[in-house]
Amino acid sequence: MVLGGLLSLANWLGIFQSNITKRFHSPVPLIGAILLGTGMLLNPTARPYAWTALFLDWGTLALLISLPWLIRDFWKTSRFNLLYEYLGKAGMKTVHLNLFKRGIFTIRIQLSRPPGEAGLVGTGTTGTWKREETRLLLSAWKNETAIFDVNSKDSVEVLQQFSGFESWEKNSELSLASIELIQTKNCVA
Repeated sequence: MVLGGLLSLANWLGIFQSNITKRFHSPVPLIGAILLGTGMLLNPTARPYAWTALFLDWGTLALLISLPWLIRDFWKTSRFNLLYEYLGKAGMKTVHLNLFKRGIFTIRIQLSRPPGEAGLVGTGTTGTWKREETRLLLSAWKNETAIFDVNSKDSVEVLQQFSGFESWEKNSELSLASIELIQTKNCVA
């Protein structure tokens, strides 16, 4: 019970540290609450109050509060809501673009570096998408926009970047200018 209480206290202190240092200090969910709750269950006088461990630990409380949003976001980008899937490769770069219902997209870049070479191995972003005639517009949550021309090649949709996300275009490894994204899956019923 003491160890769980100390971990829970450390999670609460993290809030104050975040405010003082202006740097985020991440809480650790569940561990403090489980130890505190188990200790309370083993103590006959504290047993009726063991359920309060869920609320006495900031990490677990934060998880419980955010759980509906986590579930909603998980559902929005689940395979059940996938409409289109695109794949592109060029050199050491592989790009996966998924378009979901309700105008949500995810894009992931993977960089295959030789063994021992240091550097970025992947990144990605999410946001909203919409089609305008023969163009696909991706708006990332970072207020950046990428525009792709939509073409057909052998009855398969191919996307070619017209303009890219500004932060990615500054880095040649992340630029999508030379990549054709080929439709691998059309999930629209």
